[in-house]
Amino acid sequence: MSDQIINEIVEYNNEIPCQILTFYYDGGPFFPGTKNHLVPLHWHTDVEINYNFDNETTAQIDVDGRTIESQNDAFIIINSCSIHGNTRSKSNFIKGEPALIGICLRISDSVFRRMMPNFDVLQFNSIWQPSTTRPKEIMLELSKYGYPDSKFEKYDNIKINALIYELIFHLCRENLALKDSQLSASDLKNLEKIRKIMAFIETNYRNPIDEVSLALKFGYTPTYFSKMFKKYSDMSYKEFITKTRLSAAKQLLLSTDSTILDIAMDCGFSDVRGLIQAFKKYENTTPTLYRKESLL
Repeated sequence: MSDQIINEIVEYNNEIPCQILTFYYDGGPFFPGTKNHLVPLHWHTDVEINYNFDNETTAQIDVDGRTIESQNDAFIIINSCSIHGNTRSKSNFIKGEPALIGICLRISDSVFRRMMPNFDVLQFNSIWQPSTTRPKEIMLELSKYGYPDSKFEKYDNIKINALIYELIFHLCRENLALKDSQLSASDLKNLEKIRKIMAFIETNYRNPIDEVSLALKFGYTPTYFSKMFKKYSDMSYKEFITKTRLSAAKQLLLSTDSTILDIAMDCGFSDVRGLIQAFKKYENTTPTLYRKESLL
């Protein structure tokens, strides 16, 4: 497994267990003719659903060592914990003509686990061509909420959740199969251990969690734990828990009027200085400026 594979931490709205990313061309210089757009190999525990509205946009994606080519009117599904990256993507646009390109949904694996207790032995086929136009219509409706300046009105969270669950219904009914992984048994076992460790951290990040105690809790020596965590997440334990706490702090900054000190304490930082240092290191800003600029 490549040392360049990274684990991505996906952030959600508190009321929507899904991240919506809409890709579009706004008529500016973003796409000067034809251009490659590459995404390095990474993995996350979420199920990722991709759809291109524009048939002029093509993509080549590596998923668990297999190369997948985008197809017209087809969805590309990335299963939970699959190692994937975009090795080639081309878009052809005429400067000055805005266009909707596509949408990416990253749905928390917890959504699927609640509905399917045997989720770990199931997988979705990478290419899905729905039997009806309804899934495409759902993606088009959801794309309205994936722009950087998308506005959410009262009860939109209910509508979005309903659309997501309807999409999952179609996906499960037509595209669900028993898992036939091409990863080695050793990699699968280690990734499952890492997932459980990360889930524990994401549940308990508000409390003090030192690396030695966590290693012992999961049956590892501190040295082996440190090496394994770094190998399969491409970040240290300290970096992962800091990013987890930072992600929670960012949500609280935008959704509450709590003070910076209170947010730092609520998110597991030992003091406000730790939160400020994390913002400067990973966001290149301060908590105060992040809140101010995001709410403009």
